[in-house]
Amino acid sequence: MSCGAGAFPVSRLVYTRSAGAEQCPDEATLRRAVVERLGYDPFLPNADHTIVATIDLARDKLRGEARLLDDHGVVRGSREHWSRPAQCDELVRALALSISISIDPASLGRRVLSRPPPPPPVAKRASTKKASSNAPRTLVDAVLARAEIGANVGPAADPEEDDGDMGETMEPFQMTWPSDTDENRWGVGVDMRALFNVSPITTVGGAFSVTRRWHRWSGVIELGVEAPTLSEIQTGNGTVNLQTSHRWIAGGPCAHLEPTFVCGLITGGRFAAHRADRDGGGTETGMATGARFGLEVPLSAGFAFRLQSDVLATLVRRPVTLEGTEIWRAPALSMSVGAALRYRFP
Repeated sequence: MSCGAGAFPVSRLVYTRSAGAEQCPDEATLRRAVVERLGYDPFLPNADHTIVATIDLARDKLRGEARLLDDHGVVRGSREHWSRPAQCDELVRALALSISISIDPASLGRRVLSRPPPPPPVAKRASTKKASSNAPRTLVDAVLARAEIGANVGPAADPEEDDGDMGETMEPFQMTWPSDTDENRWGVGVDMRALFNVSPITTVGGAFSVTRRWHRWSGVIELGVEAPTLSEIQTGNGTVNLQTSHRWIAGGPCAHLEPTFVCGLITGGRFAAHRADRDGGGTETGMATGARFGLEVPLSAGFAFRLQSDVLATLVRRPVTLEGTEIWRAPALSMSVGAALRYRFP
C-alpha cells in the first residue's frame, strides 16, 4: 500500500450517491470529515488502494457502504451502515469514521488516547439510567464503540510497521441503525382501483388513506368512492337503466415484510341506485370484511408506489329494490385491484 508524507497510508476515494440520496452531503464534505479525523489528507489520485463509498436508497432507508479495493480491484473489506433519510449527515460521518479506520487503523488508538478523562459523576443515578447513558446515542457513537471493542489503547503503532493488509482491519460487518423495526411514522396515500361485484357491473373508484406505522405493523383508515355508473338491469317488467354509486369507509391492521404487506380489513358503505329515465330508487348500507395483499416499492426517501388487491366477504347483503321489486343484491364476495401512491412523513 502506498504511503504519503510521514509514512501515513493513503488511498483513492470514489464517492457516489444514487437516486433518492441526492440530498446527502457531497464528496468534498466526506473528504473533509476524513481529514478532520486523521489529521492529514489521505487521498491521492494515484494511490494503490481505493475506497469506494456509496449511499443509496433501500427499502425506504439510506444505506451507506464503504469498500476497500486493492490494486487489482479485489474487495478486501467492507462496512455497511443504515439510517433514516433525515439522518443523512450522520450517515456520512459514520462512513468517514469507517474510512478513517480502514485507511489508518492506528488513528483509532491515537483518538482513544487523546480523549480527556470522563468528568466525575454529578449525582448518583439508578442502575437503569447508568446503563442507558453508556449506550451509543448516535450512529457515529455506535460505529466508534464497535471499532474500539478490540482496539489497542496503548502507544500508537508505528505506521512503518503496518503491512498494509487492510482486509484484516476492515472485517465485514453490517450496522442496522436504525433498523426497519424502528419506524413510527404517519403516512397518507391515494389510490385508483377496479371494483368487481361491488355494483351490477365492473366499475372504477379511488380512496384516500391515512396510516400509522409501528415497527413492522401499521394501521390504516381509508375513505373511498366509486365513480357513478350506468347499467341495464333486467327485471320482470323489462329493462331498467340504473345509475349507481358507492361510498365506503374501511380500516384495519397491517403486517409488513418488505416489500410485501397484508392487511385485515372491515368496511362499511352506502350503495345508491336510481332510475336514469325517471324518479325512483333508494340507498342501502352494507358491510364486508376480508384481506388486502400488496407490494410496495420505494420511489424516494418519502414516496412509495403500491400494487394491492382486496378480497372481501359481504356481511350484510341487503337487496336493492325499485318500486317494490328486488333488482340487485350484492354477491357474497367482492374484489378490487389497484395501484397507490403513498407518502410517509419523516
